[in-house]
Amino acid sequence: MDSVKLSPRTASLLGYAGIIPFVLAAVAIHGSWPGAALSARIFISYGAVILAFLGGIQWGLALSPGVERAAERVVIGALTSLLAWLVLFLLPPAAATVVLATAFVGLLLWERRRCPVATPAWYTGLRTRLTLVVLVCHGVALAGIVTYY
Repeated sequence: MDSVKLSPRTASLLGYAGIIPFVLAAVAIHGSWPGAALSARIFISYGAVILAFLGGIQWGLALSPGVERAAERVVIGALTSLLAWLVLFLLPPAAATVVLATAFVGLLLWERRRCPVATPAWYTGLRTRLTLVVLVCHGVALAGIVTYY
């Protein structure tokens, strides 16, 4: 099978497309309609899925030959998935939103400080921009959640 490189443009398009569910659900939480509570669950569920996805990236990187801190990456990857699962089933919506936002920031800071060299040069900038948008969405969602719960 031929190896095809992922272009920064394609990654950016896919990354920003992945923001759409965050934006739509965060805004929908603020609607004065019966589905506001469902929108909160959708927001939290999608956040948990994306957090687990980001952990999966660490597993993928850990499997690359010669990568630094492979064991640490596997542990972080597993912890993000476990945290996402716990958020889905054990926390009320406001707490879940705060924990997810904190996890997104924590994972980004860990990537930047502990493991900056295993990814392409454009990855950190894209991850930072996407995380900032995700954090804004979490703030918007949280404001709506505390209003309705």
